[in-house]
Amino acid sequence: MLTKEFIKQILHYNPGTGIFTWTQRRSLRVLAGNTAGSLSRKDGYVRIFIERKSYLAHRLAFLYMTGSLPACEADHIDHDRSNNRWSNLRDASKTENMRNISLQSNNTSGATGVCWRKDRQKWGAQLRVAGKNIHIGFFDDKAEAIMARQTTAANYGFHENHGT
Repeated sequence: MLTKEFIKQILHYNPGTGIFTWTQRRSLRVLAGNTAGSLSRKDGYVRIFIERKSYLAHRLAFLYMTGSLPACEADHIDHDRSNNRWSNLRDASKTENMRNISLQSNNTSGATGVCWRKDRQKWGAQLRVAGKNIHIGFFDDKAEAIMARQTTAANYGFHENHGT
């Protein structure tokens, strides 16, 4: 089990940049002062290997700064999984983290929860909360549908970056 003290012995974390560096030589190729970790092409997270085990840098940032790992999940506020600046991380429940997701790649309207309803010839807006769809309404104007969706999302505690 990693501790804050052990992490601070082997790593330095810069909260302003989100970058970890080694404080001591780890091997022939890993010298003190070298950037720790690498970007995973698979999922976009920075991973740091410590004693042959992979750790997510954003979780290590919590341990370094607070002395404990996040209670649930560490949310990257700006959706950039490689941005581990302390100001970009928050301890979030699974629900809170899901209320701050990026616009999905298969979205065709350009706005989360808004779609063109061909059968009504209007823009529909909806929101999913606690596993249930909430119908917000139908709108002639796409901008109105987006605004209604954003307002409703904010009322349900969604993060302002949700769907961006």
